[in-house]
Amino acid sequence: MTKLLAILFLLLTASAPAPEIIAKPVPFNHEDIKESFQAPLWPKGPGHRGIDLAIDATTAISSPFDGEIFFAGKVFNRQVVTVVSNSGLKASFEPVCALLQRGSSVLAGQKIGLLCTPETDYEMHCESCVHFSIRNEYGYLNPLLFYGMLSAPVLTR
Repeated sequence: MTKLLAILFLLLTASAPAPEIIAKPVPFNHEDIKESFQAPLWPKGPGHRGIDLAIDATTAISSPFDGEIFFAGKVFNRQVVTVVSNSGLKASFEPVCALLQRGSSVLAGQKIGLLCTPETDYEMHCESCVHFSIRNEYGYLNPLLFYGMLSAPVLTR
């Protein structure tokens, strides 16, 4: 039974496409990540569906891939910009004021917005930071997956 499960696992993982490599929306390293991705245990459960990146308030946010502006506007109490790639990935940034309108074509690395001040009732995750999330049709993904920055899990005793 174990061999059968191992073979099934290998067949399923061998056919899974590798994640596409995308451009960084702002230059960042591990030390710039103020809050990491934390997947929810169930679809509507609590979690942190992206990463928070400390940036200079004047740093422009760039598109991580070729695509188009899917959304640019206010969501509740903050401005959000979402870019959709040609393969269907959606990258969202908040609180970010858009430099382009919905439907605008963008290239990887093109400036799409600037960090902006949310309304007073919005709780900033950190001082001068942007929340960056990526999702596909199945849900949210850890953005670090697309930069080769994920550490392998380590079992400890």
